[in-house]
Amino acid sequence: MKHALLLSAFIATAAIASPPTSQPAYVALLNHFAGEWTAEAAIKIGNQTDPPQTTKGTVNFHWALNHTFLQADAKWSSGAQDLYLFGYDTLKNEYRLWHFGSNGQYVEYKGIWEEKNHTFTWASAPRNGITAITKYTFEDDGSLSYATTARNKDGETLLEIQGLLKRKK
Repeated sequence: MKHALLLSAFIATAAIASPPTSQPAYVALLNHFAGEWTAEAAIKIGNQTDPPQTTKGTVNFHWALNHTFLQADAKWSSGAQDLYLFGYDTLKNEYRLWHFGSNGQYVEYKGIWEEKNHTFTWASAPRNGITAITKYTFEDDGSLSYATTARNKDGETLLEIQGLLKRKK
């Protein structure tokens, strides 16, 4: 009897853990990111008057944790690395994004999808008086442009990043 109960529990758990046969709309939208991309970025810090710093790299977006989160691993020519987790909070009905950098930074965002512009807009929760807005726009040519602006509590711009991702063939 004990073995039959364990087997029943195992079968029930396996059925719950099975990947979904169809994707909810919010997963399908995130799926636009999936794949390997080349990346370039121009970074301006504060009120810098010099030309922006530039870097190139690669970004690999892949599904993780039973197709629940889209993970992106970025490697930059500067030596920096970033890890991103994109997901959807079904309890709050909102997109979520967590960004972790190899320099120890992390940012948590809430996002919205704007169908008209094919854009995800992400707003960070304030952290140490700093907020950030990041926009990812899917362009007509299949590329993905992005822009990030971080500001302090007085509205001063601390960081601006303009970038472009191109899908690898």
